[in-house]
This record gives sequence, structure tokens and C-alpha cells, in this order.
Amino acid sequence: MTFADWFFGHHEALGQGPGTFSVYHYCFIGFCCVVAILAFIYGKYRNRERTELFVKASCIYLLIDRTIRIMLLFAAGEIDWTGLIPFHLCHISAYLIPICYLCRSKIAFPGVAFCGMAGGFLTVSFGDYFERAVPSFMDIESIIMHLLIYSIPIILLANGSLRLKKRDALGFWCTIHILASWGLLGNYWLGRENNFMYLMNNGMILKDGTNIALFPGHFISTYGFIIACITLLVYFIGLKNDWQDEHNKVKVNTTV
Repeated sequence: MTFADWFFGHHEALGQGPGTFSVYHYCFIGFCCVVAILAFIYGKYRNRERTELFVKASCIYLLIDRTIRIMLLFAAGEIDWTGLIPFHLCHISAYLIPICYLCRSKIAFPGVAFCGMAGGFLTVSFGDYFERAVPSFMDIESIIMHLLIYSIPIILLANGSLRLKKRDALGFWCTIHILASWGLLGNYWLGRENNFMYLMNNGMILKDGTNIALFPGHFISTYGFIIACITLLVYFIGLKNDWQDEHNKVKVNTTV
């Protein structure tokens, strides 16, 4: 195994990994849950200015990191020019979340942020990092990216910077379908084997290297469930916030 094999993640050199639903995968899911809880605690109990500074630094990191990654892969001949175009949900989110946050886009950011959370949770669930026996540098970089794209919205929710409305549920629903359509276009334009956004198959890999086909119609089974859960989550958080705002408005009017 050469440095280039480890850096770029050449499967033949790194060997077959333990696969999905291995002990390592379950430990990874547990680790990601702990990170999500710590992100909430950090956002809830740390100074708001500090958390905002951390989020801003994370956004700048994501933009630089993703750009350097694709340029390195392109320069090394690991991808062609089509690989420069982001089609995976997490890859797109790693650009859109920082751009929308840094530009203070209150309309677009909630939908984009929760799309990033959906992509992060999908990747954690499917465990495609365990396809190789040894995690490559690109795998480690990708794990950090996925942790950030779902931790950033959690931190902003916890510190109150991201205050959802009921209408944001519709915003998320529209955004995820627009991005899924973009991924579907990439799959049919560049080839179904690319499996952008896991729309062609669920991406789960067993120890022997075969794919687990748990459900017929992967688009409906995976995205339908994730979209429904996150849409309801956003809606009920927005419903609570709208009720609180209305209650506070009535309280102010009665005191005046």
C-alpha cells in the first residue's frame, strides 16, 4: 500500500472492510449520536458569540476543504471534469450551508440546513466508510465534513439563531426534492453506477462486498422515510415557535 493508495482510498490496496452493520459501523453510529448531543449542549450552554464564531469558522473550513478536495482528485486523475460538479447531497450541502449562512439568507438557510442533516444521517446509517479495511485520508476528511453539516444546524437551533417557522417544513420539502432531482439528473447523465444521493441503491455494503438490497424502490424507502421524519420535525418545532411568538404577542398586548 502506497501513500497515494491510502490518501485517495484505492479499494484494491486497502482491502475489503467489515461492511455495513459491523461492530465498527455500530460504534460509528454511536459516536455520531454523541457528537450530535455535544453539538446541542455546546450551542445551548456556551456563549452565543462563541458558538457563532465556531459556526462561521466551520463554514469557511467547509468551503476551502471541499474545493481543495475536488481539485486534488482532479489533478491526480482520480476524477474527470464531471467529478468537479457536486451531485451528492452532502457535497452540495457542504457548499450551500456555508454560503447561505455567511450570506445571512434567512429564507434559504433552514431548508438547506436540514437537507445537510438528512445527508449526514443517511451516510451515517448506510456505513459506506466501512467498505475498506483501512480508512483512507479521504474517508477521514469526509467524516469530518459530514459531522459538521449536521452539527452546524443543531448548534444554531440550540443557541436560538435558527428559529424555525411552520413554513420552513415546506421549504425543506421543496429543497430536498429539488436537490434529489439534481442528483437523479447526474445519475442518468453520468451513469447509474455513480449512485448520487443513493438514488439507485441504498449503498449498504456487506463484508463480502455485496450490496444489501433491503427495500424495493430505494428512492421511496430511504428518502420517503427521511423526508417524512425531518419534515415533521421541522413542522412541530416551527409550530411550537409560532405558538410561543403568538402567546408572547398576546401577553404584551394585555400588559399594555
